[in-house]
Amino acid sequence: MAAPMLSKRENLGKRIFETSSFLNPKSKHKEVILNHYFNFSVGLTLPDTKAIPNDIQDLCMEEKSFTIHGLSVIELIDMDLIGAFIKTGICFVTVTLTIDVDNCLAILPTGQLILHLTKDTYQYLGLEGKPAEFPHKNPDKFVVTINLLEKCFRPEKKKYQRVFRCLRDRLDIKFDVMMTWYPNDDALCPSSLQKYFQMKGHKCVETDVQCQQRLLKHLQVPVLDAENSDSSEYDQDDMYEWLGGIAVNSCLTGGPDNYTTTYTYPGPTRQAEASLYVQYKGFFSPTTIHRVLEELRNHIQKTKVPWACLTVHGFVDSPVSWETKEHGFLTGGDNIYTILLFPRQQYWCYRAFSFYDVVI
Repeated sequence: MAAPMLSKRENLGKRIFETSSFLNPKSKHKEVILNHYFNFSVGLTLPDTKAIPNDIQDLCMEEKSFTIHGLSVIELIDMDLIGAFIKTGICFVTVTLTIDVDNCLAILPTGQLILHLTKDTYQYLGLEGKPAEFPHKNPDKFVVTINLLEKCFRPEKKKYQRVFRCLRDRLDIKFDVMMTWYPNDDALCPSSLQKYFQMKGHKCVETDVQCQQRLLKHLQVPVLDAENSDSSEYDQDDMYEWLGGIAVNSCLTGGPDNYTTTYTYPGPTRQAEASLYVQYKGFFSPTTIHRVLEELRNHIQKTKVPWACLTVHGFVDSPVSWETKEHGFLTGGDNIYTILLFPRQQYWCYRAFSFYDVVI
């Protein structure tokens, strides 16, 4: 079941809520995760838990991604790169610039190179594209999509030659690019990507994964009825707000003398002796996050905790949010999803979008 949950301040974004079961053959949870390509932060909220499960810790901390400095766009259509990495695995490429005003780019695991360009750059480049979805009137940004895996995209073909000339002669911009690669062959190592760019003369450094943990003692944890998400007026919206308060380390006791906030969860709660909030920051592939979700499902089955929560933030300036849907910033670049897991295989899923996003 899915329902729109428009923010009370609708001009700042929008939200979609779904509830289902992991055992439902029509469940969309895997689709939500695997189609969200550019993930910056993974957050976990675990009631009645004192330590993060080792398997989850290892999955997040061992994620391999790299930053390549001073990369020209023309190097992303090099047939050596396409043949060695884009055709032989799942590749994710993005930059951390300002999507509303800067030239940005991304490579999707579908093999599409997305150029999100300013009006002046687009007009000078000379490749066919389309106006960005936002703003609708007098567009300042344009989108060019190049399919790197297209059969006719080869050096001996006219299409490749035209793209090559335009990028070489008219797009003299160098980017610091973040990239991760998952080979189809388990015998290959993701670190091969780093060696490739170093051989090409680029500075290529591994992205550090940062981990922050907070042990929350005597926390008043919401008591939820996973099977009756529509039966209470507070369950969906207020649980989302409560989880947000945990994420930003806001005291949720609701005391009248609390300088930070007087908010308290309006529904039933119980006191948990110890709860845990963990946040990882880096560049995480959808495959890794799906594996984290599966470990969370195992965790709540083994420990009998009442629920567990996974929240994933995408890069605020990524050219896309889900799949090829355009993403923008305006006053906030939200492209976030939260999955609340329950012991009997039910889940709640929230997706939050920026106002400048094409909603799925």
